[in-house]
Amino acid sequence: MWHYTKNKTYTVKFGYHVAKKIQESQQYVISLPRKDSKIWIWAWHLDIPHKIKLFLWKCLKGILPVKNSLQRRGVRGIDPICNMCGMAIETDVHTLRDCPWVAFMWEVGPLHICTKKHNGRGSLVDWIIWETERIPRESHDMFVTLLWSAWYGQKERSGRGSLPIGGYKINSDASIMQGQGTRIGAIIRDHGGCEIEAVSKRLPEDMEVIIAEATACKEGIGIALEVGIRNVVIETDNLQLFQALRSNESDFSYLGNIVEDIKSLLPCFISYSFSWVRRSGNVVAHNLARHAFSLNLLESVQGDFPPNIVNLILEETPH
Repeated sequence: MWHYTKNKTYTVKFGYHVAKKIQESQQYVISLPRKDSKIWIWAWHLDIPHKIKLFLWKCLKGILPVKNSLQRRGVRGIDPICNMCGMAIETDVHTLRDCPWVAFMWEVGPLHICTKKHNGRGSLVDWIIWETERIPRESHDMFVTLLWSAWYGQKERSGRGSLPIGGYKINSDASIMQGQGTRIGAIIRDHGGCEIEAVSKRLPEDMEVIIAEATACKEGIGIALEVGIRNVVIETDNLQLFQALRSNESDFSYLGNIVEDIKSLLPCFISYSFSWVRRSGNVVAHNLARHAFSLNLLESVQGDFPPNIVNLILEETPH
């Protein structure tokens, strides 16, 4: 039985579409060679904020949401040319090394790194490895922090959040197993239904359902802001959370505090709205939360999921 369409009917057109999607999903995720596995130990021992470590992890996995990557993932309405220089396709290595604006930052910055000799050659991972082997160990924290600054500086100046046409939707969900903590999941899609980003995360404490749902919602909003999205519909299958998000009344409960945290992020969007959906319309977020049961405590997975999750996302992607 063909599982990729709602009517379970196979056609050559849909078969080709699914095969192409799976092939592309394998192309934009980089697996470092075993001989370079030491870079992961190096990365997680850096004395830098956790959010910068997560950014570095995305760099090393090749899953930064640059235009070239988003276009390969099926996001429509994207001009792949870099907004900053207008001279090249926006890849991760162009955004963080080769763009003239960033190259100038590296050259005049505290590490005085000249990137011209690398221009157009090698991958971002290769360059990170090369630079960290060249500069003193005590400068590694600064190098990665500058890398992170280059990314967010580019995003702010180029208006990365307005690249795709139309708005985006954030779906989130949570799953609790008594004595084994809480699992949350969230997915962000564009106006055409294509996945932009997705996350599964395992938290150590057993939460009440409504608290877990609110935490998952907050996680999804945070990731949307991280990738530069500014126009969103925030959708949940929990009616109590939906009502709390739309309420203007003060609530000093634990739930109220999380809702206030969420509302404090909303001014960062150009536009936003809330939506309630039945559980049957929130299947992918629900399965992302359930996938987190396979993770270690406090571990999260973003953009790199097993075939069953990828297939589920593909099944809900318009053909």
